[in-house]
Amino acid sequence: CLRGNVEFDNPTRVKFSPDSRAFMTSLSNANTLRIFKLGKKEDGSGNTVIPNPEDFPKRNERDIINIGIASNGKYMMTASADTTILIWDLK
Repeated sequence: CLRGNVEFDNPTRVKFSPDSRAFMTSLSNANTLRIFKLGKKEDGSGNTVIPNPEDFPKRNERDIINIGIASNGKYMMTASADTTILIWDLK
């Protein structure tokens, strides 16, 4: 079991990447996406969850109601309550 903390916010949706080495979550208060990578602890004793240092920019005006990730892992999608669908590129 691994635990990833979301400070000062709470996740509403979670999706694993196709290779299962990362997952993304939508944040309720920030109304954006955050990526977490699964990796090894610094001392090599086991696995840990590593948050990405920066969130995606806030572009959804209303609440994010669903998220998705492409089968190749290069694109993410957010769907918001105002019927807007945004496609995100990792770059």
